[in-house]
Amino acid sequence: MNHSKVYSQRFRQWWVWIGLIISAIIFSVIFYSAIKKNEEVFWLIYLSVIAIAILSVFVLFLFGKLQINLIGENFYYRFIPFHFKWKCIPLNQIIDASIIKYDAINDFGGWGLRKGKNGTKALIIDGDMGIKIDLYTGKSMIFGIQNEDIALSLIKEINNNNLSSNQEVER
Repeated sequence: MNHSKVYSQRFRQWWVWIGLIISAIIFSVIFYSAIKKNEEVFWLIYLSVIAIAILSVFVLFLFGKLQINLIGENFYYRFIPFHFKWKCIPLNQIIDASIIKYDAINDFGGWGLRKGKNGTKALIIDGDMGIKIDLYTGKSMIFGIQNEDIALSLIKEINNNNLSSNQEVER
């Protein structure tokens, strides 16, 4: 797969990172004091489980990213760490692609790999703008893209490809 046109987006929200760092610091102090006071093994196991959870969330945000690529007649995407292999949507399965504005909290309950109230699948890392893809199956997907120029370019390519495919079918 040619990765020269890959659009990639990472978690950049400063408040997420501050929250994670503060949580890690507070937890480290509590864990250190528990070890220093020779707490019961139960508490040390409990604190170890919490440490693993905090570390997992930290790693998720550190390495998490949304990648989108348009190659030939296929739209590829993956949301690391949930998708390690590229997922493919053939362009001939797309009815329409458009830019939309959304509220991640109200429309999808937050960021990440989400499902909206109306069943729309969303892959959102940051911001309030994305590409909405409507499929012939009746389903829709939203991919958060904060670079409007890239979003417009992708939409233009998708819609141009669909227009030329539909003209070939009519002939």
